[in-house]
Amino acid sequence: ATLKKYEVVKQLDDACSSGTSAAKEGSLFAIELLSERLSLLFEPYVIVLLPSLLRSFSDSSDHVRTAAQHAAGKIMSKLSAHGVKLVMPAVLKAF
Repeated sequence: ATLKKYEVVKQLDDACSSGTSAAKEGSLFAIELLSERLSLLFEPYVIVLLPSLLRSFSDSSDHVRTAAQHAAGKIMSKLSAHGVKLVMPAVLKAF
C-alpha cells in the first residue's frame, strides 16, 4: 500500500528511464533491494518496471549496466512460476 501511496514504483521507473547515470544506478539498486526484501509481494510491480530495466542494459554507463544485471538477476531469482509467465512476453518482445 505504501508503494502505491507514495508512487515509489513510478518514481523508480522515471529515474530509471531518464536522468543522470547516478539516478539510474540508484533506482536499479532500489529495485534490486525491493525485490530482495518483498520477494513475491514485489512481483506485480516487476511488470511495470521491466521495460526500464531492460533498457538499462544498453545504457552508455558501465555502472548502470552492471546495476541492471544485478537487479535483473535478483528479480528473476525471486519470481514465482506465475510471475515468469507474466514476464516472459515482455522479455521476448524486447528482442
